[in-house]
Amino acid sequence: MGKRKVPTQSMHSLLAARIQERPVWLALLKEAGACLTTLLDPPPSPPPSSPGLSSVNFTNAHLFTRDHLVICAAAKEVRNKSRPKNLKMIKSDASATDDVLSSLVESLIEQARAIHQDTHTSNSKKAQLLMALSKNAQGTKMAKGAGPCTSSFVLSHFVPDLVPFYCQKQWEALSVGCKQLNLQTECKFNEAQGAMFYEIVLDLAELLNEDVGADDQEKLSLLDISNVLWFTRLKQRHSEIWKQEPKEEDEEGPAKKKAK
Repeated sequence: MGKRKVPTQSMHSLLAARIQERPVWLALLKEAGACLTTLLDPPPSPPPSSPGLSSVNFTNAHLFTRDHLVICAAAKEVRNKSRPKNLKMIKSDASATDDVLSSLVESLIEQARAIHQDTHTSNSKKAQLLMALSKNAQGTKMAKGAGPCTSSFVLSHFVPDLVPFYCQKQWEALSVGCKQLNLQTECKFNEAQGAMFYEIVLDLAELLNEDVGADDQEKLSLLDISNVLWFTRLKQRHSEIWKQEPKEEDEEGPAKKKAK
């Protein structure tokens, strides 16, 4: 794969020109929610059955345990490329005790809040900091086998307005769905690509919530946007969130036809 070409216009203005209106995203979010409920919290089966994502209390990080991390990692596997080896490593990592995990998650949440509190920081810089946070670049990983995808899954469910969920299908909804972004199709999970994803989602959130009050229940969180991206790529409907690019003859109009 070659290097990503830098768009001639700013990312924010390019997205503003290309994304569909807010009602389209809200309708798709409703469909995505129903799909996720079916996938992540299926009807109870005869014992022994594994607990679903709804069994994790995402309102109190102090209660987060290794069992919860395993549930989150398994739920992430449903939505991303399956990596059974990584899941096995998380389950067997004795160093990832409940106390260590809960303290780490609490710390990461506070760091995410601090990143967003600085109103002078650009989305580009925030994105770099959030990606470094998801990679736990300056601290201990949640567990062996828990990379930026798992970490962002956990954090995005605790603080959906502060951290998006980053995985392969979300990336592809951008790279395949909107060619004008000039993104590599393949999701690499490296820091540069992750920061680019975070920046785009932050810009999308600003654009889609432009006329929405801070306490409005209809506000699209960063996790909401991640979920719409995932759903539209999963169902091969990623083109629905982008405005169709005008054909060349439409842009030039009668002048081109007259020249013929």
